[in-house]
Amino acid sequence: MQIGIGTNWKSIAAGGYHVLALDENNHLWGWGLNEFGQLGNGGNVDLFIPTLIDDQHEYLKVSCGFEYSIMLRSDSTLWTCGFNGNGQLGIENISSSNLPIQIGVQNEWIDIEAGGGYAFAIDADHHLFGWGYNGASQLGDGTTTQYNSPHLIDGDHEWLQVSAAPGTISGAVVIGSHSLARRQGNTYVCVTGSDYIGQLGDSENPDITTWSCVVSVSVQEEEIGSNEAMGIYPNPVQNEFRIVLPSSSGQGKWMRIFDARGQLIYDGNYVAYYSLESSPSGFYHLTVLATDDKIWQGDFVVSK
Repeated sequence: MQIGIGTNWKSIAAGGYHVLALDENNHLWGWGLNEFGQLGNGGNVDLFIPTLIDDQHEYLKVSCGFEYSIMLRSDSTLWTCGFNGNGQLGIENISSSNLPIQIGVQNEWIDIEAGGGYAFAIDADHHLFGWGYNGASQLGDGTTTQYNSPHLIDGDHEWLQVSAAPGTISGAVVIGSHSLARRQGNTYVCVTGSDYIGQLGDSENPDITTWSCVVSVSVQEEEIGSNEAMGIYPNPVQNEFRIVLPSSSGQGKWMRIFDARGQLIYDGNYVAYYSLESSPSGFYHLTVLATDDKIWQGDFVVSK
C-alpha cells in the first residue's frame, strides 16, 4: 500500500513505532507513535499520515532509535528528540524532549546511527563517537559505562560505517545490544556487544567489549553499492515485498534476511518477490549480493 500520494521522497528511517522521512527539498516529515516526542514537532500526539515537521532547515540524514530520533542537518550539526532514559539523546542529561535539541556544539559530523537505546556518530575525521546505554559494551569502548553526551570511542582509525541494533520489545524490556561497523583499511566486519544468539558472527567470543575486526565476513569496500539505493516495496510490508536493485547493478544472485534480534530468516537464492506472511511485525534487514559482486543492503518494517 502506498503511503500518501507524494513521489518526492528522498530517504526514510524507521524507529520502534515511528518513521522520519526527507523529501526532495531535504525537509523533515514524520508519522507514527509520538509518546515521547520522537517526531520532534513539539507535541506528543501520534500522527497517522506523513506530516511536515520542519521546512525551515535542510537535513542530510535522519536515524530513528526505539523511541527517539537523531537528525543530521546540512550544516553538519546533530539534533535529537524523544525518549532519553539512558542518555541516548546525547544532551548531557536524561530528560526527554519533544522538540529537537542540538547535541553539543560541534558542526563537523558526517554520519549518524541510532540504536535501541544508544547511538553513534562519525565526524569529519572519521573518528567514532558513541553515547547512551552501554550495558553490554555495545559502544565498544571496553566498559559498560553509560554516556549522556558524545564520547570518543576511537580516534585512531578511520570509520566508514556503523550499524546499531534497533531494539525490540521482549516483555517489558527493550533489547538490542550489539553493533557492527566498517573501518578504512580493514575488509572485515567489526563487531562489539552482546552475542546471545550469534548476532556478532564470532563463535569463539560469545560477548565482545571492544571493537573486534576479525569476523570472517570479508567485505571489500569497492563491492558495496553505496551511490544508489536498493528499493524495498512496499515498506512497511504486510505480507509480500518486492526488491528493486539499482539500474547500475547486476542481477540478484543471493540474499539474506535478518530480524531485529539478528536471527537469520532467509539465506538462499535471490528472489525479486519474497513473502513474510508467517513472520511477526518488527524490523528486518535485507542483504543482496548481485552477479557483479556488489552488495546491497536495506532495512524494512513488517506491520500487520
